[in-house]
Amino acid sequence: MSQIVKTGVISGSRTLSVFSSQSATARQEPAPPVTPSSPSAEQRLQAELQHKQQELEKITALLQEQMQKSAELEQDNKTLTEGYKQLEQERDSQWQALRLKAELQHEQALEKQKADWQTTADQALKSQLTLLETVAAEQWQSLQSVALDVAFTALCRLVGKHYGEQPFVRALLEQAVADLKGQTHLTLRMRPDDCQTLSACEDNIKTALGCQHITWQPDTSLQNGGVVIVTERGEWDARLDSQIEQIRQLLAGYAHG
Repeated sequence: MSQIVKTGVISGSRTLSVFSSQSATARQEPAPPVTPSSPSAEQRLQAELQHKQQELEKITALLQEQMQKSAELEQDNKTLTEGYKQLEQERDSQWQALRLKAELQHEQALEKQKADWQTTADQALKSQLTLLETVAAEQWQSLQSVALDVAFTALCRLVGKHYGEQPFVRALLEQAVADLKGQTHLTLRMRPDDCQTLSACEDNIKTALGCQHITWQPDTSLQNGGVVIVTERGEWDARLDSQIEQIRQLLAGYAHG
């Protein structure tokens, strides 16, 4: 009988009408008790969920920590950026100040150098002018008589036939002693008639020559228009023939020099 039921179960047919007393008794046996050492599926699921929750909390905490660090890094980066910009501004300001200072010092140095050059040039120019004035004074002193000689020669050629006339003698005398202006005393040697004519206007001649005393000394050895001027510093021959002879000798000396 048991065999028939077993076969029917295997073949898949339903045999509900045939049961043995042994199989009914087997179905009524109680289930084995549940031991506490083996957890149920629900407990395992809850434990796994709790574990996952703990891991999630750890991940969340790590994420929050990373976000906080990222925020701190961003703040540090912002602070560094602002500090770098401030340093750049300070550097630019310092560079601008140094550049302006350097330009000012350069301009001051140029102005000082220019002033020094100008001072040196002025001193050199003054020195040269002083030297030139000294040389010119010496040359003029040495050439003054030559200039008077040339003037007398030119005058002699211009006046021609008027040589020896009284007005001409007076003009000749004034021209001859023009460089002697300022002498306190003069002695004029000339022909007697020239002395008589010119002594009549002695005051005017004193004023023109700037001297205080004039002594008229007649000299018959002189030609008409000739005059020898005796001053405190010596005697000066102002005769036209003497002047022309001096010029001739001077020109001859230049020609042979």
